[in-house]
Amino acid sequence: MALEASTGFPLVGRMKCSGVFAANLRPPALHVSAFETMAAAHPARTIASVGPTSDTELDEQVWTATLAEVEGGMLEGPFEVESLLKGHVASPRFGIRQGSKVRPIDNLSVSGLNSTVGLPERLQVDTIDGVAAMIKRCMQLHGSHCNLVGRTYDLKKAYRQLGVSKDHYRFSWIAAWSTTHKRVMLFRMKGLPFGGTASVAAFLRMSRALKEAGIAGAYLIWSSFFDDFVCVTRPEDAESTDMAVKFFFKSLGWILSEDPEKDVGFKSVFSALGVEFDLRDVSRGILRIDNTAKRKSELRALVERHLSEDSLSPEASESLRSRLMFAEAQLFGRSAKLALRAIGGPPLKGQTCRPLTADVKFGLTWMLRRIVESPPREVRSKDQGTLFLFVDGAWEPVAGCDTRSVTSIGAVLLDSAGRGMRFFGQVLPDFVTDAWSNGRRRNLVFEAEVLPYCLALTVWADILQNRHLVIFIDNDGARHSWISACAKSKYAQWMLHRGALQEPYFSRVPTSSNLADGPSRMFFDLCYKLGATRTLIAEKDLRQCALEGCLSG
Repeated sequence: MALEASTGFPLVGRMKCSGVFAANLRPPALHVSAFETMAAAHPARTIASVGPTSDTELDEQVWTATLAEVEGGMLEGPFEVESLLKGHVASPRFGIRQGSKVRPIDNLSVSGLNSTVGLPERLQVDTIDGVAAMIKRCMQLHGSHCNLVGRTYDLKKAYRQLGVSKDHYRFSWIAAWSTTHKRVMLFRMKGLPFGGTASVAAFLRMSRALKEAGIAGAYLIWSSFFDDFVCVTRPEDAESTDMAVKFFFKSLGWILSEDPEKDVGFKSVFSALGVEFDLRDVSRGILRIDNTAKRKSELRALVERHLSEDSLSPEASESLRSRLMFAEAQLFGRSAKLALRAIGGPPLKGQTCRPLTADVKFGLTWMLRRIVESPPREVRSKDQGTLFLFVDGAWEPVAGCDTRSVTSIGAVLLDSAGRGMRFFGQVLPDFVTDAWSNGRRRNLVFEAEVLPYCLALTVWADILQNRHLVIFIDNDGARHSWISACAKSKYAQWMLHRGALQEPYFSRVPTSSNLADGPSRMFFDLCYKLGATRTLIAEKDLRQCALEGCLSG
């Protein structure tokens, strides 16, 4: 990596294998030689795609940022379009707003350069969960003596700090609209572009190398997410750790951001990637993770605007769904699947949703409550152990009657030693099965297989709290639906929506080994032998879990 960093990185072709990421070959869509035979047509197409937009302020900010990169030594230019040599390729530049800032993007997909890139590995970054696991391990090792502070180190224009290979200078041109010249101007990149597939591959290899070097050489407790390095340490070591990190980057030639909003020192409550980490109770074995107040405020304003306008365009839907999905992931897993699917509907239909449908309104209002009003996610150093839950549903036609059938459910809860704790078994009443069948279907076994876990979460909530839960089910259709949090049946989808608030592990079990098969058919002898106590399901719990979210639909 040091040799590559000194000579520059490629923009096209097959990337090198690092040996640290999992193998996952993704061949290029177009060979470099084939691309070069078509290179003569690319400049005209790129230049024709660049021009003024309806947002003159954004155009001016992109041009100003481009000139700032020239002054900083990251770009050369500006050059006239006519100066582009034969066989050289230019990529269009545009800008996107990120909060109060504008980020210039060099679109190497439009120029075709990204289509020539082949990746030998599945590129990965440390996630928020990785940071949580790192802090949790510290809590487990040091117990009540654990006392931590943390901060994020951000590299300044990280991709630009890696040079382009001189053999690929002919591919390193960008075309930008000049608000000064009122025409397209060309620049040549000295550093890797933000918008190139090869740039991502190169930088993530360097980012991983920096992380590993910091751990091995400086004994840093940190993780890397692209150009953000999250570091934790003891309060008494904060000053020396900060000096070590800054010297580490400086000695390797990397420049850290000096933005006052980011260079804030080590704190017991700090943020990274729009996520807030609260370390104040780590001595009690509790880490709290939440979205920052700024992110909550921005998302609230966006959601409330669409609700008040009673409209959601495909473009706004796609952007909002992406932002809400990332924010929700910091709180808890897949619980927002139903709401996000509703919000993401307009792009699938290719038209603006006006007025908002009931599904989209549900998605927006649910996400508003979930993101803004939900308490922080808690990661604890200790849990109360693992429990095992067997669930089953059954549907049987009544003998001698073609129009009648019995639909029933069952569940058995065991402790980690296999001792029975609770069970239920119940024939579903007509008000449930009539709603599920809607006068058309007879076989309701799928919904019956999905329902028991949702009910277990409701009636055994006090037992399941802070527990690891392994669920055994003998119906693959229901198992796959719980894993994906998706189903065609609107009633099953409602159950999945409720149940996804807790993240369990679902395992396939043969029917002959499924302890819940008995109680789902009203046979309880084995449950009592295991020492389990029967739970009778109240009608309100049954209505809430099986029907409530669908009564209006």
